[in-house]
Amino acid sequence: MSTGVERFRHMELNKTLLVLVSVAILTGIFMGYGTSLTPRDLLRGLVLFNVFLICYIVLLRDLVSGIVIYLYSLVFLNLYWRIIIPGAWPDLDIPRLMFVFLWLIFLLEVILGHRRLLPTGAIGTVMLIVMGAILLSMIMISHKRSTRPLLNAYVIPYAMFAVSKNIFTSRRAVDKFILWLSVPLAFYFPMTSIFEHFRINSLLFPRYIGQPVVGDMEVDWGGRASGTFINPAVTGLAMVGIYVMALYSLSKMKSAFARTYAFVISAITPVGVFFTYTRSVYVAFAGSLLILAVCSKRLRLVSIILLVAMGLAVLGNWSNMTSANREQGGVGDVTTAQSRMVILYASLQMIRDSPIVGCGFDRFVKEGAPYVAEVRQTVLGYKASWIAESCNQHNQFVSIFTEIGLMGFAPFVILYVLILRLLWKARKVEAEEYDREFVVMVWAVMAGYIAVIMFIEPRWYEFMNVLPFMLLGIISGGYERAMMRMRRGFQGRGFQGEKEYAA
Repeated sequence: MSTGVERFRHMELNKTLLVLVSVAILTGIFMGYGTSLTPRDLLRGLVLFNVFLICYIVLLRDLVSGIVIYLYSLVFLNLYWRIIIPGAWPDLDIPRLMFVFLWLIFLLEVILGHRRLLPTGAIGTVMLIVMGAILLSMIMISHKRSTRPLLNAYVIPYAMFAVSKNIFTSRRAVDKFILWLSVPLAFYFPMTSIFEHFRINSLLFPRYIGQPVVGDMEVDWGGRASGTFINPAVTGLAMVGIYVMALYSLSKMKSAFARTYAFVISAITPVGVFFTYTRSVYVAFAGSLLILAVCSKRLRLVSIILLVAMGLAVLGNWSNMTSANREQGGVGDVTTAQSRMVILYASLQMIRDSPIVGCGFDRFVKEGAPYVAEVRQTVLGYKASWIAESCNQHNQFVSIFTEIGLMGFAPFVILYVLILRLLWKARKVEAEEYDREFVVMVWAVMAGYIAVIMFIEPRWYEFMNVLPFMLLGIISGGYERAMMRMRRGFQGRGFQGEKEYAA
């Protein structure tokens, strides 16, 4: 009997692989038809093939390691080895193909019965509704395929939420993930910001950091450290989130090295954050530390010390902080704030004109130009004609409401209500995958994330969206498994409990 079952499962495996390979070949033919490939493109394709072959072997052995590799590729390889595909298809690069590998192997494990899925739940259902509303907007209103912003801000982060929810089924896996990801990057991000500020270009990696031109795009942030993501707000948010995660991981160690390393990153991170000269990052850092100071037991002391030190630094440098000179840390620049106000005024008028379906996903810059031109004055004074011209929205909630209308804004708000509700309820549940300090750490990361997406358009930056939603997925999976054990009286740990529940 067992031999027959194994033979059947082997046949199913072959069928599955046949289908996947066939789809991959057909997709490659469809996407490559009519596309001219240069020898350089072929070389890149060969390199990518070998890299992914190695990654495939690693992923089969340990999917958690594959997730860490994927996130590191987003940090270091996002602008390298990119193959441009003409038309609306997304470019091929290492991070995107790494995500495809992760997702396919995850689905294979589910199909073969090696991993059982938790219920989709309310959060997963609302995520599907949000993505459905955006797709409907592109088809019915925009009449264009804005693939990259859809993938980076919604599809991939929500997919990684589902992966993390079902992959991280033990505390060892969670701790390994946090340690391997955060501890090295907690030093890298602030030191890169410092090197960039002082123009020590020989120590910068990737090499495009600090250069005014990346590819064919001219980038100038007026002296602000933009880091590997070529955006000071995004790099600053990554710095804050990774620092909080590293503090949590190091606080669980008792070695002298861990204490020394925690001291070093606590000394350089405020400096790196300061050199971004970005107000939303300052708010994110202060908000994250405030949550740790109030709610954390292990990280309370270091958070209070940093908050006091930062407060004294602000008071001692008050004249520069209140000036309009960004390179002295000044937050008194009115121009950018007025630009945000102009965009808000225009967005409110657009919402009044089309409250249900919006102007169409990724259409604000084109459709909003006449509305921006009509704004003559804001609460911050008279508006110059060039302010907010051809400027994207700088608030994800307003962006959704303007472009998708109520059909997207309502589920999007509900999604964040459910997320906050989950984080609040998770603090009282004893999960086997993490402790209460982990929940507080995720609170701090989410506080920084929400602070930043209220002031920038996050749809172009995959890392800043993926990381918080992965942490939320870990919380969601641990919470649901804990509730299952409480309801069913499970005695097993982690995934074993899931099998008993499914049976």
